[in-house]
Amino acid sequence: MCKFSLFLFCILATLSLHGSQLQTLAYWNQMFAQAPVRFAYPASYFGVGEASHYLAEKYWREHQRARALSFYQRAVRQGDAGAAYALSVHVPAKSEQWLQAAAELGDREASLTIARRMLNTDPRRAYELLQALQPDTQRDTLMARILLARPGLAADTQWQDIAPDTEQWSKRRDVARRLDENPVHYGQQCLYGVNVYLQARQARIRLYDWLAEFYQHPFAQLDFCFTLIDRPEAAECRTDDARVDCWAREATSEYRWFVAEKGLANARANELHLSMSSSFEVLIHELGHWFGLADEYPMREPMASAFCEGRFRFETQNLVVTSSSLVDARTLKELEESLPWRDQINQPIATKMSSDLYRLGSDDSSQAGLFRAATCEATRFQAWKPVAEVTFMEQHDIGVVPPLYLRLIEQTTTQ
Repeated sequence: MCKFSLFLFCILATLSLHGSQLQTLAYWNQMFAQAPVRFAYPASYFGVGEASHYLAEKYWREHQRARALSFYQRAVRQGDAGAAYALSVHVPAKSEQWLQAAAELGDREASLTIARRMLNTDPRRAYELLQALQPDTQRDTLMARILLARPGLAADTQWQDIAPDTEQWSKRRDVARRLDENPVHYGQQCLYGVNVYLQARQARIRLYDWLAEFYQHPFAQLDFCFTLIDRPEAAECRTDDARVDCWAREATSEYRWFVAEKGLANARANELHLSMSSSFEVLIHELGHWFGLADEYPMREPMASAFCEGRFRFETQNLVVTSSSLVDARTLKELEESLPWRDQINQPIATKMSSDLYRLGSDDSSQAGLFRAATCEATRFQAWKPVAEVTFMEQHDIGVVPPLYLRLIEQTTTQ
């Protein structure tokens, strides 16, 4: 094999033996394809970009960075898209420049990478880049994401026509069908008619994924229907103390979900304020507040004082608050009669300490009763819940919705 130091000599020698035919690009492409190690240098000299790329990779592995970069750049000039993509990795300071060059030369991975980066900033350009590629799962997924977020971008194509036949996209198609069949569209009624305001285009995909899970959740049995208000100008959002704070610009008596770009989720009255970073578990936790379920984790002051002292107007279904763990017989009887879950209890809620003194709390953790909740830890009061287990109102990521809580929710919806 010719050494690099004898590169020019080898070229001249080869030419003298075989004539001008050997100066053609087609010939050196063929020779390099047959024996890359032997013919890489002359093929590179005569314009074979793949050969120059081959040599660049060789020198890069040998840690001869300067020589490698020289051959990478030669390969790009010779039209090798892969070399441009390699430079986008090896030269971070000029990554965008080389990535764009790779895409222009037809490198598929470069085009996909650029399209991903442009999904939100320049979706039209991203869509055009993807259209030029042969269909596959990656390309079709990105195109479907763009069209789902911006339905009007392609007049003759819908995202359902392009999206791959995967489980996730199948669920999104089901959500689209359910939204189209929304009873509100046909003048019918549902118990919870929710207007969903999207403050970011990409929030539409997030919403579809939430609804895909919601339709499989026990809360779905509570007769919800959703209407997308997909006009950013229809609502306004800001973050107040890092919490999402939104309001609709149009008066409506409907229930409302707002989806902002960022912020901490929260619930109030008939509104849910969410951000794109909110998990489905957080959504369900906040939705629990709609149905009279209070937080079972330790509240912070001054919220804890307001809630536990009864100054916060919120009729809870999952908590009761007492001023002490020790009560007399009359107070115990009043407590038993006031429990929202009294019809579900088959065990004592207190232990008798003396003739007229009882210690609150049930013993059997496997069934409904009276168990300590951490809600009022910051105060002198004690909160009690109906189950011993940790629920979604204490740790949202657990996602456990006890059947008893569903019965309590149904109880509020029928009142």
